[in-house]
Amino acid sequence: QALVRSGRACVAARVAAGMKPGELTCERDETSAAVDRERRGLQTGDCVALSVLGEGAVGGGEGGQPLVEAEVAVGFPLVLRCKSAEAAEPLLTGGSWLRIDKLANRVAYKRQLSAITTIIGRCERAKSKLESGAAPRADAEEEAVALSTVLAAALCARSNGSSPETVRTLATTPAARGAQVYVTASGAEAFRQLNESQLSACAAAAGGTLT
Repeated sequence: QALVRSGRACVAARVAAGMKPGELTCERDETSAAVDRERRGLQTGDCVALSVLGEGAVGGGEGGQPLVEAEVAVGFPLVLRCKSAEAAEPLLTGGSWLRIDKLANRVAYKRQLSAITTIIGRCERAKSKLESGAAPRADAEEEAVALSTVLAAALCARSNGSSPETVRTLATTPAARGAQVYVTASGAEAFRQLNESQLSACAAAAGGTLT
């Protein structure tokens, strides 16, 4: 029940085959439906673990039933996509309730993987520049959106054996000094309304590597 109230799980009182092979259409029980209306519950792209509960059960997943992994295809109404029709078949037991536990989100995973790839790529680019004396060629548009080399170095410094002092130096090195100057010297109305501490924070966020 605590997991349900926190949005980390829900219980489906009715489960039926969906429109496509391997899909399940689920009707949440009253408590789960109320939680999903009030806060972020299961969302499209979430990976979930499914287990069959006895009729009217309110907890468990115990009793040796195997867990089945699925993905939330539609958040509301709740449609789950299993790996195959065969994987979904055991969950269509008449009269049984279904426990659905949130695992991770595909969209968030892809963003994390993309961020790691970007950081490593920038570090490799900087390494090539140091070794060859010239950076590999890249078009102007790519350079405009490229991750700061200083930021990439700061994020990877400890895993590369750098000292805490090196990390502190990298983290306080301005990555976009021009942006800092603009904030502090532009005289724009929005900035004139800030006190000194707020202006310093804006300048750090605009041009600093890490804030």
